[in-house]
Amino acid sequence: MRILKKHYDFNRVFRRGQHSRAASVAIHYFKRRDHDPSRVGVTATKSAKTAVARNRSKRLLRAAYMAIEEEILPSYDLVLILLSDPSSSSAQRVSADLRRAAQRANLLIEGET
Repeated sequence: MRILKKHYDFNRVFRRGQHSRAASVAIHYFKRRDHDPSRVGVTATKSAKTAVARNRSKRLLRAAYMAIEEEILPSYDLVLILLSDPSSSSAQRVSADLRRAAQRANLLIEGET
């Protein structure tokens, strides 16, 4: 998994990219001009009040992304956001919602759905 780390990469995705969402997950994405593998950044919303909750939401999103990583088209920068309360979110629900949001955004390789 290639990771977005720089602040300007996150800003570019939010400012110049598009977004898609499902019930508990939002994906912001930006198409790069190269043909390198997609990179992913994970962020937590302010609804996760404590550091423990923010870290749990990021762990859930990373695990859900790793399950569909091979199906994501190359050359994209992605930022994943968990919209629901991390204490009430299950890994299966987050994974299903991430797949649904990626399908809506046409980020999955054809035939992998």
